[in-house]
Amino acid sequence: MSDPKIIEPDQTKDSQPPSSVIERFGLRPSRRIEDPIEREREYRKTLRRLLISALILVTTTLLLVVIPLYPTPVIILFAILAAVIGFRIPIAGFLIGTLISAPAYAYQAGIPLWWLFVYIFFIGAFAARSVSEPRNVISPLMGLFAGALGLTPLYFVAIPLMLMVALLEERRKLFDHLGMVFMFIMIFIPFHGVAFSENLVLTLGDQINSMRPQQIYDAMNALPLPLFTHISYTPNPPLTSLDIPTLQATFSSVFGASEFFHPYLFLIIDRLIILYVPILLALSFSFISVIDRFWPWLVERGIDVSKVLKYSYAPTLLVGTFLFLGALQATSSTLRYYTSLNPIGTETVALSGGIAFLAITVSAGSFGSAMVIASLRLKRREEIAFLSSGLISKGRQLADRIAAFFTSLKLIERSSPGIDLSTENASANKYQEQVRITLGGIDTMSYKTLQERTTSLSQINQEQERIASSTYHRLYQYQVDKVVKYQHIVSTITRFGVEGLPNVNSTNLSDLAEMGPEESLKSQNELNSQFLKVAEITIEHAVRLIEAIRKDFDKKLDPTAIDVARNFLAQSGGEKALDAIVTSITSLSDRYLSDSRKIASSVRKLIQRMLEIYNSHILPLNESLGREASVSKTGQVAIQLSNHVQQLEKPKGIIYLPDIMLKLEYLEIGTRAILGELLTLLRDFEKLNDSRVSEEFNWGKNTQLVGDIDSSLRFLDDQDANEIAERIDNIEYVIKTIEGAASTLKKYITMNEFILNYPNMEPLIISKLHKSGHVSARELPVRPRYASQYLKLFAINRYGEVVFDSKYSKIQKRKK
Repeated sequence: MSDPKIIEPDQTKDSQPPSSVIERFGLRPSRRIEDPIEREREYRKTLRRLLISALILVTTTLLLVVIPLYPTPVIILFAILAAVIGFRIPIAGFLIGTLISAPAYAYQAGIPLWWLFVYIFFIGAFAARSVSEPRNVISPLMGLFAGALGLTPLYFVAIPLMLMVALLEERRKLFDHLGMVFMFIMIFIPFHGVAFSENLVLTLGDQINSMRPQQIYDAMNALPLPLFTHISYTPNPPLTSLDIPTLQATFSSVFGASEFFHPYLFLIIDRLIILYVPILLALSFSFISVIDRFWPWLVERGIDVSKVLKYSYAPTLLVGTFLFLGALQATSSTLRYYTSLNPIGTETVALSGGIAFLAITVSAGSFGSAMVIASLRLKRREEIAFLSSGLISKGRQLADRIAAFFTSLKLIERSSPGIDLSTENASANKYQEQVRITLGGIDTMSYKTLQERTTSLSQINQEQERIASSTYHRLYQYQVDKVVKYQHIVSTITRFGVEGLPNVNSTNLSDLAEMGPEESLKSQNELNSQFLKVAEITIEHAVRLIEAIRKDFDKKLDPTAIDVARNFLAQSGGEKALDAIVTSITSLSDRYLSDSRKIASSVRKLIQRMLEIYNSHILPLNESLGREASVSKTGQVAIQLSNHVQQLEKPKGIIYLPDIMLKLEYLEIGTRAILGELLTLLRDFEKLNDSRVSEEFNWGKNTQLVGDIDSSLRFLDDQDANEIAERIDNIEYVIKTIEGAASTLKKYITMNEFILNYPNMEPLIISKLHKSGHVSARELPVRPRYASQYLKLFAINRYGEVVFDSKYSKIQKRKK
C-alpha cells in the first residue's frame, strides 16, 4: 500500500517562471496563484487596469486630435506616456492625460481663464476622489471621451456610451456619475458655444459688424440652440513648434482676446440649458440603473424572465437610450433647441433625423450586445473559476480523506489482525489515481469538462464513502466477535482460578454500533491492550503452574506452550498468546484438576488435625511454660496454618495447584519444625528431671521416644519422596509423632512440677514419720498416685532409714 500524497493541480506549470512578456509585465494573473477564484480576481483587476490604461490612451489621443494644438508625434508620445503610467498608477495617468489637454482646450475653445481654472479644478477633484479607489477615474474619463466624440461624426455614440458606463457601475450612486456629467459639460458647453458663434456669423454675414451688442444678443436669442449634434467649428491652427516665444505669443493672444463671460453663457443660462442638460444626464444615468434592477425584481415576484435577464444589458441600454431621446425631444420646443433627431436648416456634417435615430439605436444595441457578450464571457470565466476552485477544494478534501482512509486501513490492520483489507487498499489506490487524473490540467479545462470532472469527483467520493462505510462496518463486526471472545476467555481463565481480570463493560457491545471510526479504533486498541494484560497475567500463572507440575508431578512436562505464548506476546499478539496458553492450561486442568482438589482436601484435613493437636496439647504446654504462642516456632507455624486452612475452604481451579503444593510443602516443613522443637523440649526436661532425682527413681521417662523421634526426623530429611501419597503419609506420621511427643512432654512437665514440689513434702513426711513411725499416701495432701511417688522418692533418698511398702503405698522406719 503506497503512502498517499496531497494532490496539487498543475504543479509543474506553477513552478515555471513566466514565459511571456505579458506575464512579466503583470498583464495576466500569475499561474503561481493556486486558487482559481483568486486568480480570476487578479485577472479582473489586471483587466480593469488595462481598460483604464486604454481609456486614458484613447481619451488623450481623441482630445488632442479633435482639439488640435500639438504636433502629431507629440500627441502620440503624450498619449502613450499617459497610458503606460495610467496602467500602473491610474490617477497619475488620468492627471497627465487631462492636464496635457488643458492648453489645447483653452487654445481652441476661447474660454476665459476662470473657466480653465474650473476645468482644472474638476480634474483635481475627481483625481483626489480616485485616491482610495482608482476605478473612479473611469467616470470623468468617459465624460471627456463622450464630450470629445461630439466634435466628430461619431457624436451619436456619446449618449449610449455614457449610459453604458452608468449601467456598468456596480455601486450606482448618483455621485458616482457626477464626474462623467461635469467633464462632459466642460467639453459640451464651450465647443457648442464656438460652433453656435460661427453659425451666427454665417447667418448674419457682414451686418454683424454694424450691430450693437444688444442687437447681436437678440439675434442669438432668436436662434434655436444646437444640442447633441455634431459640433462643427473651424479650429485655430496648431502649433508649428514648441519653443517658448511661440507658446507665449499664442496663449497671450488667446487669453487676451477671450471675454470674461461669453454671451453664449448668458444665453444657455437664460434658457436653463446649463441646468437642464446635466440634470437630464444625471437622471438618465440613475434611471437606467432602475431599469437594470427591474428584471431581478420581476424574478423575485415569480415572473419568469430568466432568458431576458441573461441578455438584459441590451434591452436596458436601448430602453434607457430611448427614454433619454424621448425626454430630449419632448423639451426641445419649450427650451428652443434642436438635436440631430430634428435638425433645422442645412447641416453639412449632420445626419438626417431618421438616420441619426437609427445610428443611435444601432450604437446602443451594439454597446448592449457587447456588454452582453462581455458579461456572459466574464460570467462564464467566473463560473469556471468557481468550478475549478470547487473541484480543487473537493479534490484535496477527497485526497485528504483517502489519505486518512489509508491511515485508518493501516491502523485497522495493526489493531485488528485477521481482517483482509486487500480489496480496500486496491480501491483506495485506484481512487487516489482517479483523483490525480481528475485534477490534472485543471487550468486548461473548459466549462463542460469541469462539470464532467466535478461529477466524476462526486462519484469517486460516493464510492470511497461506501467502501469506507463497509470497512468500518467490518471493523464493528470484528470488534463484536472479539469482545465476545474476550468475555469467553476471561470466563474460562476465571474458572481456572485467576482472579481480578479486567472485563469489558456490558454496554460496550451496544455502544460499538454508534462509534465513529476513530472511537472504534480506540476501542479496539483498548481491547487489544486488555488482551495483552490478561495474557501477561495468565502466562505468569501458567509458568507457576507448569513449574509446580514439573516439580511435583511430571518432570518431563514440555513448557513449549509458554515459549509460544511469550513469542506472541512479544509481537503484541495478546489474543494468540491467550489462545495458546488457555489451550495448554485446559489440557493441564483436565489432567491435574481432580488430583489438585484431592490434595487440597487432604492438606486441609491434615492442617485441621494439626491445629487440633496444637490447641489441645501444644498451646497448653506453652502456657504452662509461660511462653507466648507468637514467639515460639510452633506458634508461628500454627498461625500460618490457620490462614492456609481458610484459603483451602473454597474449591479452586487448576491455577491454584502451585499454592496447594506450597501449602503442602509448608505443612511438611512446619510439622517437622514443630516436632523438632518438641524433641528439644523433651531432651531438656529429661536432663532437668534426671538431674533432680536419683537414678533409682523412675519418674516416668520414656527412654525410647527421643531416640525414635530423632531417627524419624533424620529419615524424613534424607529421603527424596516425590509421590504425593508418600508425602501425605509422611505428614500423617509426623503429626501422629507430634501428638505422642506432646502427650509425653506434658507428662514430663507434670513430673517436673512433682520433683520441684518434693522439697515441700519432705519435711511433712519426716514430721509424720517421727510421730507415728510410718506414713501412708493418704496422709499426704496430694493425689494418691503423686503421694505414693513422693513416699517412694523419700524411701530412695533415705535408703536404710525407711522401708517403702508398694502394696499399701506407705513407708515405715526400718527396725534396728
